[in-house]
Amino acid sequence: MKKSQGKNTDAQNTGFNEVIYRYSLLIKVPVLIAASFWGAILTILIMSDEQRLTMYIGAGFFVIFFMFFGSIYWLTEIRVCKEGLRYKGPLKRVNADWSDVLRIYVYEGAVYSWMLTEYQVITLKGYFSFTPFLVKHKKLVQQIREMSRTARKKVLQDDN
Repeated sequence: MKKSQGKNTDAQNTGFNEVIYRYSLLIKVPVLIAASFWGAILTILIMSDEQRLTMYIGAGFFVIFFMFFGSIYWLTEIRVCKEGLRYKGPLKRVNADWSDVLRIYVYEGAVYSWMLTEYQVITLKGYFSFTPFLVKHKKLVQQIREMSRTARKKVLQDDN
């Protein structure tokens, strides 16, 4: 695989006019460390003589929480190619042509009570969302807007 220009390797150019966008290591690694930390805490609790159920439940909750978000950050990728978008996440897959893209919603600020922005891409084949932790997310949004606009214009011209 041929890497894109610049230092960041999470947005890759495969050489076939296809770019793959992934989440940054700056979010992946801390989530992995947190899951490992809480897994170690849970292991220590299990091996200790403590018999308080709430401690097991609390530590187990954090292990599951960080493993869930870790799977999202490690397994999610968005492929942008000449034909369209290919979103692949741990729970969902969306394959949409450029003419299938209907809209991109940008939710600024307080998403899920966090101070984050969320991008939601609505297509005829389904929807998907991503956060600014995705490497080069602004470039991705701009590319989706431009390519979908061009494809819709082409479809309208072909109909006439």
